[in-house]
Amino acid sequence: MLMQKARFQGAACIDLMGESLATAIERAIDQAAQGVLEAIGIDDTIRHLTEYPTVIAETQTMAQIAARALAEAKTELELAKSQIVAEIRDETNGAGKPKYSNQEARDAEFVRRSQVDEEYQTALRRYLAAEDEVAASRRAADQAVNEFAAARAVLAAQTAKVNLLAGML
Repeated sequence: MLMQKARFQGAACIDLMGESLATAIERAIDQAAQGVLEAIGIDDTIRHLTEYPTVIAETQTMAQIAARALAEAKTELELAKSQIVAEIRDETNGAGKPKYSNQEARDAEFVRRSQVDEEYQTALRRYLAAEDEVAASRRAADQAVNEFAAARAVLAAQTAKVNLLAGML
């Protein structure tokens, strides 16, 4: 049964089944605020934001590892190239003179030999794969940084929305 009675003890309050109107309003406001926070998902956004520094660090580490692998692959490729170039340079004709007397002829012979030299081709494939890995890992690191910035912007918008709603309550 609904029992209403007015009390005057410094401020007017209406008693609704043992609960003051002020307490009922406060409880309703708290429930509404909690509902707004849940609807906005601000806690999930904050939790998601706290994960980004770790993700960014991991992707940057992967980019550094890939860069080191690229440097190693480049060294292997240069070594394979220098071996072919040395063979071409040291090759002589029957009279003891260089078989490839000018740079253009040596370059053309390098291109021909490099196409069939298994060691060079293996080093080239490793180098190209390492280049691709560096590019992919840098894109992943950049994406993580960009996603972090976007998540921060979303959090700022959600915070502004909560502040606006709090001002209305």
